[in-house]
This record gives sequence, structure tokens and C-alpha cells, in this order.
Amino acid sequence: MQNATGTAFTIAAGAVEGSGLTMAFQPIFELRALVLGGQAIVGCEALARFEGGHQPDEIFTAAQAAGFGIELERRAAQLALESLKSLPAGIFVSINASPQLATSGALLELLRGRDTARVVVDLIEGGQSAIHGPAGGSDRLALALADLQELGVRIALDDTLGGSSDSLAELVLLPFDTIKVDRLIIRDVDKHAERAAQISALMQLATASGGDVIAEGIETADELAALIDIGIRFGQGYHLARPGPLDELLREFPGPRPESSTR
Repeated sequence: MQNATGTAFTIAAGAVEGSGLTMAFQPIFELRALVLGGQAIVGCEALARFEGGHQPDEIFTAAQAAGFGIELERRAAQLALESLKSLPAGIFVSINASPQLATSGALLELLRGRDTARVVVDLIEGGQSAIHGPAGGSDRLALALADLQELGVRIALDDTLGGSSDSLAELVLLPFDTIKVDRLIIRDVDKHAERAAQISALMQLATASGGDVIAEGIETADELAALIDIGIRFGQGYHLARPGPLDELLREFPGPRPESSTR
């Protein structure tokens, strides 16, 4: 019987070859429109899911250790981008990408010829990995992100203020269009004035840079109300909608379909 590491490697290798990997989609909403009962979905985050219910972090870590982490990320991004053919017009898809994938050139090639105006690249693994890690440092990463922006893609910095002392450095050193505020600071924001103040400051920074803020991990009605009071426009979380298959998303949030061709 394989141990956990061996099982994770086998699943990762199979996913690269095209088996055992699917995508779940979590809607992202315009918060005020949502509470007013309007059509509030603006996009969805594509999340990798693996056979057997194994945690995605475990599988991606195994792939990285075995030397094919970028290939697995590329495969997940490819599946996520295929959703653009089915999503209603005007709805974007957010795909997760590590600094390693962003600087490899593989993501840039994957995006060419697609409707990039409806793609957000969600840069994960913040802090040390993004700024000082094996991707080659902040300059190389910043150039790679700028190339993606030139293609029409929007860049989101994930896990902002979520647990890394380097999170603020990312905001200074890396180009971005969206700041995503981590669940760690969203949790109980209605009860902690200092968290509300931090989120408000991030919102002001994003606005000054011409960007947006997305609150992640909204899990209670009180958190939702507090974020709206702060002025946060966009958010996602279990209180709003859980991740699920694309066909379920389309049934719950129907809308006009995009044209079949991409630009």
C-alpha cells in the first residue's frame, strides 16, 4: 500500500496526463447588489479538485517536489480557461498561479488567443515565495506579471495581509489590478475594529492605484454587512456560495452565453 506521499505523487502524475483532475467554481459577487437581490455575480474562482478528495495543496506540493509542479498548474489553468466558452458574457474566471508558473512563460502562451479581458490571474504563494523565492526575485516576477497585463489579463494578489510579513512588499513591488483580502483578516471583521481599519486601508490603496478589492472567505451575514459598510464592493465565501461544478453554477446564475469564438 502506498503511503500518503506516494499516493499524492500518483494522483499528481495522473492529473498531468489528463485524469483525476476537475475544477470547481466559486462565484464572486458584487456585495451590495447581492443583498439587494439583484444579479450580482461578476466572476468565479476556478479551484482544482482531485480524485479521492485529496487536498489540492498536498497534490501540488507533491508535484513540485517531483519536478513537475508547473506542468500540473498549467493543466489546471487550461481546464479553468475552458470555462470561458460556457460562462455568461461579462463573467470573468479567476485562475490560481504560483510565481513559478507566472515566470515560466507557460501561462503566457496558454492565454494567447483567449478572451483575456475575462481572465484574472490570482497570484498565490505570497510573501517570501513571491518576492524572494525560486521564481527569480521580484524584478523577474514583476516583468512576467506586466507581460500578462499587456495581454489584457488582470492580476490579483492573493492572501493579502493573510499571514506573511512580506504581503505589503508585494503591493509595492508587484503590478496588480486587484487585492484579495485573506480569510484570516475577514474573519469576525464585524467584531474587530482593527481588522476593519486594515481592510479600509487596503481598499484606499487599491482605489488610488485604480484597482479593486475582493474579500475572501465571507462566512457570516455579520461579516458581509461589515464589509459593505467599509465599502468593499466584491467578495466570495461559503456564506454567499460554495464552490461547485460549472454546470451547477450556470443553473443557479443563468445569463446570456458568450459567442463561441474567442478573440
